[in-house]
Amino acid sequence: GRFHVVCAILRMLVVATVAATQCFSGAGPDVFVVDQVAHVVPFLRLFARRPVVFYCHFPDKLLCVDRTSRLKRFYRAPMDWWEEVSTGASDAVIVNSEFTAEIFRSAFTSLSRVALRVLYPCIDMAQFDEPLTAAVREKAQNDFPPGLVAHLKRWGEDAVLLVSINRFERKKNLLLAIEALARLPDHLDAAMLAPVHLILAGGYDPRLPENVEYFAELEKAAHNLPEPLSGKVSFLRSFTDTQRVELLRLARCVVYTPDREHFGIVPVEAMYAGCPVVAVASGGPLESIDDAKTGFLVDQTPDAFAAPLAALIQDPRRAKAMGADGRTSAARRFSLETFGKGLDEIIREAIATAGVSRYLFVLALATGSIFAIVLALLW
Repeated sequence: GRFHVVCAILRMLVVATVAATQCFSGAGPDVFVVDQVAHVVPFLRLFARRPVVFYCHFPDKLLCVDRTSRLKRFYRAPMDWWEEVSTGASDAVIVNSEFTAEIFRSAFTSLSRVALRVLYPCIDMAQFDEPLTAAVREKAQNDFPPGLVAHLKRWGEDAVLLVSINRFERKKNLLLAIEALARLPDHLDAAMLAPVHLILAGGYDPRLPENVEYFAELEKAAHNLPEPLSGKVSFLRSFTDTQRVELLRLARCVVYTPDREHFGIVPVEAMYAGCPVVAVASGGPLESIDDAKTGFLVDQTPDAFAAPLAALIQDPRRAKAMGADGRTSAARRFSLETFGKGLDEIIREAIATAGVSRYLFVLALATGSIFAIVLALLW
């Protein structure tokens, strides 16, 4: 449970060493694309003699939020510096959104002159295009939580599902979805509210204390909902791909509650599946969702979420039209073909402009030396 960063770097350096050895023999790739651990970039550039493209999903230094102890700050300081200078050694740097580009600039102040290319991630559209057989759909639904199964049996095609798909972590702010549900009686009468059900589906690891604690908090919040909302929240932990597809097929809309999300793949999947998305107006969703056309971008409050949710519950035709617009937008902007074309262009530019500087030589030798010292100590 300790030294995650060091171990990740060591694993990547082992892989980089193998790759460099292959390049020495005349084999190996024409270019390397690194998308997580930037620390190996100078090592690859110098010893593999190949251009390197780094795809930044989010600066790793910002993912470490617990720096309260002096020892932790001392431990992280060289890792953060190493990440920054190694990222700058790339032949090209890609970011997954304009929002991430802004964060990159503020986190890596020494890299202000590094050109950033925005390339949105793509989704696997085939899984939503392939129709599920009746047997597969029945199996997926039977494995849903009992409360949801009972709701679907009672209401059938008239059921109105509000779906949230996110890991059970506090930063995903799933409690907001439950609080927004609690505000729906202010907008809907009892008859309109009756077929509504909220399903919170997401990754869950019982080994992680935060997952366990936050899940218990969410269950308690759902249990404390007053009538007529009692029993209207279900939880689905670590669901299958088939269940995700089926949930999106059944959903009236998707409730996306994270704030300042780097990009957010769930809204894109939801739109391609034909579901409008109600999301916090910050981060990646500002770039993927067309407000009032493919979804709604709102403030991070229960009342702000409840209003568009109520509108979509009351007007299924509008929800269907917004879902159709969302599918068209997602197919055009987030397909594998669009991603591949953009990546190919960036890679070709990187190959054409690649070079090795004295700065890179020193940095790569430092990386290799650190690697050798750590291995010697471990040995």
